[in-house]
Amino acid sequence: MSTLGFGDSSADRDAAASASKDKVPSTLEQRESPADRWADELADWIAKRLCHIVDRQGQALLYVSGGSSPVPVFKRLSQLAVPWAQVTITLVDERVVPDAHPASNARLVQEHLLVGNAQWARWVPWIQDLRSNGDPALECMAQAEHIERSLQRLGRADLMLLGMGEDGHIASLFPRSQGLSEALSLDQKRMCAPVLLDSLPPQAPFHRISVTLAHILRSRQLVLAASGQAKKALLAEALNSPDFLYPVSSVLHQSSTPLLVWTTTWVFLSISTLPSKRSPNGFKRAVRKPVNSTCRCWINRTSPVPIDKIWVARTWLTPTRPWEGTINCSCVSLVSPIWGS
Repeated sequence: MSTLGFGDSSADRDAAASASKDKVPSTLEQRESPADRWADELADWIAKRLCHIVDRQGQALLYVSGGSSPVPVFKRLSQLAVPWAQVTITLVDERVVPDAHPASNARLVQEHLLVGNAQWARWVPWIQDLRSNGDPALECMAQAEHIERSLQRLGRADLMLLGMGEDGHIASLFPRSQGLSEALSLDQKRMCAPVLLDSLPPQAPFHRISVTLAHILRSRQLVLAASGQAKKALLAEALNSPDFLYPVSSVLHQSSTPLLVWTTTWVFLSISTLPSKRSPNGFKRAVRKPVNSTCRCWINRTSPVPIDKIWVARTWLTPTRPWEGTINCSCVSLVSPIWGS
C-alpha cells in the first residue's frame, strides 16, 4: 500500500510516510499509477470489481461523478468486458440543466461511458421535466425531491466513484456552500440534497444537486479518483491534518465504509539556484531558503510525467515550458510536497 506522505529528502519522505500511516483509517486503501496509466489501471480495477459484484449477487449499482477528470476512465471502462446488462449506472451529483446541455453530467456520461460495450447498462439520469422559466433555486429544490424518490428506489451503491476538486469538494458538496453542514451530517436521512451556491461560478452558473455524505457512506465500496499533483497535495494535507473545511476530509476520516484512494504518482523535482561564482560547476540546492527571502530556481525533470504546475508557498505556478523553466519564488521553506531530491 502506497501513502500520500512527502518530504524534502528520502529520509524526510520515509518519516512522513510512516507518520501518515498512523493517521490512515483501517478502511482506507491507497494506490497510485503513473499519469499515463492512471485512467486505464483505475478503469480495469472498476471493471473487475463490477464483474465480481455481478457474479456474487446478479446485478450491480454504480454511481459515477461528472466533470472532466473521469472522462479518460469512462472511455477505457466503456470498452471493457463487463456484464453491462446487469449494471445500473447513476450520478453522484448534477447541475440543474437539461440533459442535452453542455454542462450536464448526464450528457458527459452518455457521451463517454454509455457507449461501446457499456451501452447496454441501465442508465438512471437525474433531471426530469425541467422548467425553463422557473425560479432556479425553487427548481433545484423541486428536482432534488424527484431525485430523492428515484434514489430511494435504487438503494445503496455497490460501488461509488467520487472525484475531488482542488478546493476539496466531493460530489457537489462545496466548501462554505449553503446547507453544507446538513449535507455532511451523518444523521441525515436524505440521500440527496439541493446545493444552492451564493456565488455561481461563471464557468458553470448553475445550482447543483448532490448525494449526501450519509448516502455516500452507505455504499459498499467507495473509490476516490484524483489525478494530478495539486489534488494529491491536497489529499496529503487533508489526510495528515484533518481540516473539515475540506468536504473530502469527511470521507477520508471515517471508519464505516471501505475507501480506495487512487492517485497519480508524485513528480519529485530538484530545486537549485542558478549557477553562480560560488557554484561554478553546477547548481546549488536551495530547498530551504529563509522565509521572505527570494531566489531564482531551476526546475529539473526527474520523471517522464509532464510537470504542469509547481507548488510554491501554498500556490501553484505554471512553468514557462512543459519540462523545465525558471520561476521567481519566495518563502521556499514552505514549499511542499513535490519538492525533493
